[in-house]
Amino acid sequence: RLPDLIKYITKKLSKGIVDLNSNGFLMTIPLYKKLINAGVNGILITEYGGIMPPAIKNVLDFLKNHPKIENKIKYR
Repeated sequence: RLPDLIKYITKKLSKGIVDLNSNGFLMTIPLYKKLINAGVNGILITEYGGIMPPAIKNVLDFLKNHPKIENKIKYR
């Protein structure tokens, strides 16, 4: 559902910037690709509890191994 909402936003606000804030627990590689293709400009993942969520680690490892896919994730 979120990628569809992003598409709607970017269609209606073509000059807008769409950034997401998340804890990243539900992020997957397919979801990341859908969000980027829908028009997300950036994704800020905030760490809680001092441990990187395994889902984000998987996505970041994937992006590291696939440099042609733009990494729009900022992790803090």
